[in-house]
Amino acid sequence: MRKIIIILVLVLTVGLSSAAAQIFKAEFSLSPYKPEDPLYKDIYGNGSFMFGVSLSLNLIWRIEFRAEANYFRDKGAMTVSGEEVVFTFVPVFVGARIRIISINKFTPYVGFGYAVYSSYREKLPERFGDVSASAKKGYHLETGVYVNLPRRFYLDVNIRKIDLKVEPFGDTRQLGGFKGGIGFGLRF
Repeated sequence: MRKIIIILVLVLTVGLSSAAAQIFKAEFSLSPYKPEDPLYKDIYGNGSFMFGVSLSLNLIWRIEFRAEANYFRDKGAMTVSGEEVVFTFVPVFVGARIRIISINKFTPYVGFGYAVYSSYREKLPERFGDVSASAKKGYHLETGVYVNLPRRFYLDVNIRKIDLKVEPFGDTRQLGGFKGGIGFGLRF
């Protein structure tokens, strides 16, 4: 968690104090998220919504550097007893986006990122105890388009493929999946 705070403070400090900065952005996003793991699908179904916040800074040409934190929560039921279980997932990424071209109000981009922190927790019935772990490595690839709105506002419509593996009890699980959604942001 300390690393995340340090990265966000650095991005903010450089973004607000650097004369070289062309664009600083802050964004809130909402995206349907569907982890790919078959066991997840058996217990929780087809996923839920992921909420996110991000900060980005454009220092070089058309390249934006980004820091992003997300929150995902889903409820399901144990396969045999039907008792309620709750899954919480908090991935934090750093990465970059490359804006391809600007056409009127539309700016398509491609991007990539690396998970600097990612934890999950499953709240199980009391007799089992909760399960929690952190992912050892992860990344994402994405594409999307910025839609410029009046008064420095913008929409960010994108689709992302996340690859994020965890190993609870020595068993590999894929928490990654597809995330497609919309963000609403402000340019400074």
